[in-house]
Amino acid sequence: MNQQKRGKIIVIGGIIIFVAIVIFSIIFFIIDSQKTATLHTIIAPSFAKMTIDGKNYPINNDLRLKPGEYTVTIAANDFGTQERKLILQEHQTTVLALYLNPNEGDPFNWYETHDEEYAYYLSAANYIANESAANYAAKYPIVTAIPFTIVEVDPVTYDWTEYSVTGGNFDGCKTDFCVKITDTTGGNREKAIQKIREKGFNPDDYQIIYEYTPIEPLN
Repeated sequence: MNQQKRGKIIVIGGIIIFVAIVIFSIIFFIIDSQKTATLHTIIAPSFAKMTIDGKNYPINNDLRLKPGEYTVTIAANDFGTQERKLILQEHQTTVLALYLNPNEGDPFNWYETHDEEYAYYLSAANYIANESAANYAAKYPIVTAIPFTIVEVDPVTYDWTEYSVTGGNFDGCKTDFCVKITDTTGGNREKAIQKIREKGFNPDDYQIIYEYTPIEPLN
């Protein structure tokens, strides 16, 4: 093979390699540009393994994925496995926070006695608690204003008024949340309801449980 032919082959080979690199780069860019959703994970223990639709991913990192529905499985030796269904939205960050329970013993005790894992546990537990509180407040906005207690004394007659308003699931509650008025001096149900209105909430949006609990006199 003469020098000229060898040169042509080298040039053609170089062109083919260059075109292949360009095509690969374009394909990679297209695929990567479709990953517009972010998954942020807060998981304990730190050695747990995470699979998303059967593919392994690192935990406690931000992952860029295509928007859509995924099945996420978290597992670790000697720990119970957890599976979650997640829907990742375009240009939004979804947080997955959880901690695995050991197969034996109390979870808190296990993490507390493993210093290197305790911080991961606290981060996950705190996020879960805060998220639960936020969801609860979103579902029942009145919890931002209760509980409260009113104590009033008429400066002329010295009549004493006392009642408190709380929220939760009480005996007689037909749903998982009711507003309870506990009246210790009597006759304050309407005053309590008016006070709820003054705080910017409609009492009609909630089941009201009224309870008269007089204060027992001291002997």
